[in-house]
Amino acid sequence: VVLERPMDDKVIKRWQLACEEDIAHVVVMPNVTKPKIDKFVEELVECKNTFGRMQPKREDSPLKKLECSSWGGLAVAPVAATFHEDY
Repeated sequence: VVLERPMDDKVIKRWQLACEEDIAHVVVMPNVTKPKIDKFVEELVECKNTFGRMQPKREDSPLKKLECSSWGGLAVAPVAATFHEDY
């Protein structure tokens, strides 16, 4: 999963995010539980609310490229949500 680089290095280190300039990515392995993903999203939202959002470092930066329509449009801020599982 590719996302904006969090502004707090503690979040990056805690979740072992791989960062490149103004983006980060996380690989979710099969052993990762839904509660752990929920906690990750919760901490991302808290980080955004406390420190703000990453701004693109330059016109052709990775984050700027994520904003392009071929990647689905503008980057969105992380939002904590309740996901419903239909089985």
